[in-house]
Amino acid sequence: MTYKDILEGQPAEMVEIMNTLHKLILELDPAVEEEFLGGAKVRMVSCFVGHRNNVVAVFGPAKNHCKLFLHHCDKIDTKDLKLEGKGKHAKHIKIKNLEQLDIE
Repeated sequence: MTYKDILEGQPAEMVEIMNTLHKLILELDPAVEEEFLGGAKVRMVSCFVGHRNNVVAVFGPAKNHCKLFLHHCDKIDTKDLKLEGKGKHAKHIKIKNLEQLDIE
């Protein structure tokens, strides 16, 4: 699976959200690596530093939003973005449009 496969068939706005997240995460640290996960229904990008178990973020398209899973979320200032989920080490944010992301 490739990044292009993950974007295939997605609406233009979803592709724009995904591309923006992709760029932002890769710019965080030059050591960030990625792998592409999933099958026909669930497709995700996993970003990690060093070993694959040291995940920084995972993101992928959903029906009407993009899910961004943040790992080590207790150390991250998400500003006004609502973290969801009950995970101990990761929670997610549903991004429905680029305006939700404060790129600055």
